[in-house]
Amino acid sequence: MREIKFRGKTGTTEGKKWVYGYLYKIKSFFSEDYQYFIKNEHLQETSVDEDTIGQYTGLKDKNGKEIYEGDIVRTKYMDKTFIVWVEYSDEYAEFVTKCKEILFFDEPLSDIGRADREVIGNIYDNPELLEEDYNV
Repeated sequence: MREIKFRGKTGTTEGKKWVYGYLYKIKSFFSEDYQYFIKNEHLQETSVDEDTIGQYTGLKDKNGKEIYEGDIVRTKYMDKTFIVWVEYSDEYAEFVTKCKEILFFDEPLSDIGRADREVIGNIYDNPELLEEDYNV
């Protein structure tokens, strides 16, 4: 069974950073909005920006780094290297890779270049990586 955990970027303007742990939300007393928090293994709670929340896929890259929703991954397929990003598909109920190349459209992350997957950034901190030529 895979571990269910999340990451999100702190909502503060001073030194925004990634936090990892368990996600929960609380409804605001003053509006219909929710505030999202991540609680780490030390039970410290941190408010996070809802738009940056990503779930752990249960997979790691070739270097042992955990792969999260929103990560940008370099991978090989049929002797070519591609840059893809990870997102969750409600349609398939699993994490899939997205790429400008039609070949990778909604391919399950678990099927793509298992030995060669490498996290090289994420769509929040490194969007410029998605502008590069996908077929390297």
